[in-house]
Amino acid sequence: MRIKLTPTTRGFLRGEFIDNPIDGNACSIQQSSALLRDDDGYYLWLGVNDPKPQQFPGDGTGWHAYPLPENVQCTTRMHLSRETAAALIPLLERYVAQGDLQPRRARPPLARTKKKAKGKG
Repeated sequence: MRIKLTPTTRGFLRGEFIDNPIDGNACSIQQSSALLRDDDGYYLWLGVNDPKPQQFPGDGTGWHAYPLPENVQCTTRMHLSRETAAALIPLLERYVAQGDLQPRRARPPLARTKKKAKGKG
């Protein structure tokens, strides 16, 4: 998958993508307008675009869409600093390489047994 970056109306780059083929949540990555301390670049927005709130009534009918009042806001995207993004990179690389977050430990060597020669023993 390639994420194409396009400028917003304010000139900040933004990319749109779907998080996975099963749920298909629309997500985005975008340069924030907020500057980091010491003029070290900008923050980065990353996350789902719409929270899709749901309610589980407990009556056996499953989850249902839960409309939020207009005066309610949900934060759905992380506002990442470069430091936080750098801390996530090794974990994301590990996940891409092996499909989980578990550190790989050296496995003990397999016990080798000597095969008995035919006709002996």
